[in-house]
Amino acid sequence: MAFPLILLAMILLSLFLYRAYRISSIPVIGDPFDVAEFETIAIPDSENAAVIYVSADSMRAAGKIPSEDLDRVFENGWGVSTEALQKLLTGNERALDEWRRGTERPSAQFVLAKDVSINPDLAVVINMREFSRLARLRSERCLHEGDVSEAWNWLRAGFRASRHLGKNGPMIERTNGFLNFKIVASGINRWAADPLVDEILLRQAAEQFNADDAMTPLTSVTMKYEYVSSLHMVNSDKSLSELRILPSGDRDPASFQYSYLFVMGDREYSRRLLPHVFDNWLEQVDFPRTKRAPIHRTWLGLYSRTPKLGQLSTQELESRLSSICLARILTAGIPLAVEIADREAAQRAALKLTLATQRFHRLHGDWPKKLDDLVPDLLQELPLDPFGKAGESLILKRDGDEALIYSVGENAIDDGGDFKEIMDTALPTLDEGFRLKRPQSPSAEK
Repeated sequence: MAFPLILLAMILLSLFLYRAYRISSIPVIGDPFDVAEFETIAIPDSENAAVIYVSADSMRAAGKIPSEDLDRVFENGWGVSTEALQKLLTGNERALDEWRRGTERPSAQFVLAKDVSINPDLAVVINMREFSRLARLRSERCLHEGDVSEAWNWLRAGFRASRHLGKNGPMIERTNGFLNFKIVASGINRWAADPLVDEILLRQAAEQFNADDAMTPLTSVTMKYEYVSSLHMVNSDKSLSELRILPSGDRDPASFQYSYLFVMGDREYSRRLLPHVFDNWLEQVDFPRTKRAPIHRTWLGLYSRTPKLGQLSTQELESRLSSICLARILTAGIPLAVEIADREAAQRAALKLTLATQRFHRLHGDWPKKLDDLVPDLLQELPLDPFGKAGESLILKRDGDEALIYSVGENAIDDGGDFKEIMDTALPTLDEGFRLKRPQSPSAEK
């Protein structure tokens, strides 16, 4: 009888010793930023676009927009719109006007940092895509009616709304901002090719686009929300299923999860690990991609850098983060979110060049032979390719009567303009950019 008890005691002692060793292998450092101060940031209701977006969403008439009908209108114009689309737009004009009023505000905040969690209420954030689609439809109707100035105003509203998402919110909100941007970006490209859009209006649009582009959230801000959210999770007394990190079920009872988290010391382990991980990211993500330290392993997304005093090296940090732990689960999506932010930066740069290139065509009757021809008359300097080598700008390529402006994309290889302007997806293409149509008179189009 004594031997089994001794064996059990040795097993328990071994587990507790391993638990203590595992936790002690992570040096204790402070938060990578002032969390208490960050959690006090609150946008006043009088300046907060989210307040109006919530109001607009409550007015929105329910109705699924068939994707094939949308694609047809977005490619060919309002003239091919269906009766169902026309009724849907008419039925949502009051909500859409309210939404546009929100886009005129300087900032937005859907959730306070102190209230952010792993499962925030994203209904209004997700529904913002419906408003971007409706605004794009409204713009197409204005183009069809010949009101190109008002058509631009609706596209600009959509772009500003996409800048609001993630302005003061987590990564998932910022990713939704990218999806909203893609909806209006293809519309801006189409609008810029309309023959009724003259050089003066293109110049005004470019100035407004550049001003609104300055509203783009810093990646570090959204990452700070992720850090606060992750801290809430590891400090919680909930099981993995209750946190919705793992599915609940008979095979994975909460009691087993509680025991696992305790025996492995996972909450304290992750609490110590998270400051190291986020300090690594926060130090780098706001730099242009070409000026960041290299990423050691893509799937973890950690930067190879000289650690600060008392911090783990990148290799040590990767070893700890590779283990099964709350910290690894909670941060698994961040490398992809950073990549999406970089891809959007490439597309925004391509859109700036698109507007300047269409202006050049209005002035000279043809596309520029090279992007340098846009400087200094139309642009003070060329935007750099976030995915190219240091100092490289985007690429201009002629394709018959059309032109391509694009970034080399995540693989950093010029694939000849291999991209598709696909909306409602964050999936990458080999290159990132736009195909520019030559502006033609209505009679020439026929």
